Amino acid sequence: MSQHLEFIFLHIIIFYGNSAGYNACLSRFSEADHMLTGHVIQTLQDKTFESCAFSCELEPQCHSVNYLLLHKTCDLNNATRDIFPEDMAEQSGVVHVAMVINVHDRCEVLRCENGGKCIQNPSLKCHCLDGFSGLRCERYASEVWAPQEIGNLTRIERLQRRATKYILNMNYYNSIPYRDRLIRLNLLPVSYCLESLGMESGIIPDTDIVATSSKPGYEARKGRLNRPSCWMPRNNRNTETITVKFKHWVKIIAIATQGAPNDGCWVKSYFIRYGVLNAVGSLVKEHLANFDMDTVVTNQFTNPLLADWIEIRPASWSSCIAMRVELYGF
Repeated sequence: MSQHLEFIFLHIIIFYGNSAGYNACLSRFSEADHMLTGHVIQTLQDKTFESCAFSCELEPQCHSVNYLLLHKTCDLNNATRDIFPEDMAEQSGVVHVAMVINVHDRCEVLRCENGGKCIQNPSLKCHCLDGFSGLRCERYASEVWAPQEIGNLTRIERLQRRATKYILNMNYYNSIPYRDRLIRLNLLPVSYCLESLGMESGIIPDTDIVATSSKPGYEARKGRLNRPSCWMPRNNRNTETITVKFKHWVKIIAIATQGAPNDGCWVKSYFIRYGVLNAVGSLVKEHLANFDMDTVVTNQFTNPLLADWIEIRPASWSSCIAMRVELYGF
């Protein structure tokens, strides 16, 4: 360890020793030539270490800092090495210091999503509800396992998937020898249910429905299935689009469309584009749409589309472009 880093660590001890007057619960650790990545909430320039640490104390969401010695740069982090050890990276000339102040509930940092519950047993993790997975329960699980009783012989406690293998954790109720046990496992395909994502119901807010242009009275927000109005662009051309955004990513399995309820217009075919986190996807093949104003025509996808936004681009139409839309998925 360099003499400069040794001085910094000694200075840290003195600094916090002199800060005992703070009415705060302070725990700390330091690590030379390492930094926490992926959790920076603010970067401050031209800072001494003391002012860097003090800035972290003043920021309620700051739980650790990366201090770059040469450039006097201070990264404020909203997490610590304790919770995200996999995000620690070697970086010469950087000291990482955790300062968890007045945070009695470590779960506040982890922030489980989708109804997940934070538990410490012994490490900190999120216990996810059925249908969700990931460190913070942020991902939809593709498989959900429910324990089942099998006669009076055994109970399958858990099913794990590792690549193409399934691992069964069993709890036996008697002393039948292992070689005499017979297990039958049925893997059944599941059909997707057409569950609306919220266009017709209004769950998707008006502000999350946008278009390249709209005629007065036919705004994008009115392009909802079975509603008394629709979306119409100012011009009938194949560069016009209507886009629906989601608060988090979803899997879209179908799109349903109608034409205008009163104006004798409908879209006969359209392309779609979709993506995640503003990444622009390519146009998907042309889909056949409506043949009259009111009949609902549904296009279901062979594979669900993972997206937090989807764009519909009319390709052909009767009289004028007019659309009412619903999206289905989970």
